[in-house]
Amino acid sequence: MSSRARVLSAAVLAMVAAGATGVQIARQFLTEKEGLALEAYLDGARVWTLCQGKTEGVGPHSVATKEVCDEWFDGAIGRRMMAVDRMVEVPLSEPARAGITSFCFNVGIAGCRNSTLIREINRGYVQRGCDSILWWKYITRDGVKYNCFEDTSGICSGLKDRRHGERALCLMN
Repeated sequence: MSSRARVLSAAVLAMVAAGATGVQIARQFLTEKEGLALEAYLDGARVWTLCQGKTEGVGPHSVATKEVCDEWFDGAIGRRMMAVDRMVEVPLSEPARAGITSFCFNVGIAGCRNSTLIREINRGYVQRGCDSILWWKYITRDGVKYNCFEDTSGICSGLKDRRHGERALCLMN
C-alpha cells in the first residue's frame, strides 16, 4: 500500500482520480477530518467548536442544524480557497489546492499566509513547502504544549493523520 493510500481515504483518492475540483476534494477531506457537531464541544485545545470546525462566535450552549452547518462550511471552504488562490503565485493542481486549503482552514488565513508552506511554494520549492505542513503538529492546552505526532493521550486525536493527508494532497502537484 502506498503512503498516499494510508493517509487519504478511498473517497478522496477516487475524487482525485476522477478530476474533481479543489473545492470538491477539500470538502470531502475536511468532512472526514472535522466531522459534524450540532452541539458545541470543547476540542483538544479546549476551544468551543461547532459544525465542521467552526470556532468563531461559538460558546458552550451553541447549537446549529445540519443545514446551517453545511452553509457555513461551504462558505468557509470557499473563503479559504480564494485566499489560497490569492497567496500562491504559481500554478497548483486541484489536489494541491485542496490540501493547502485544508491547512488554511485549520490554522487560519493569517497563519497560512505567513507560513513556510506558502513562502516555499511561491519560491518554487514545492517539496519543501509541502513538507513544512508537518511542522504544524502542536496544540497548547491549559498552558501545556503537546506534540500531536507523539501524543498518546488522545488530546490531539486526528491531527497527525490530517497533516499527513494535507501534505499528500499538496504533493500531488
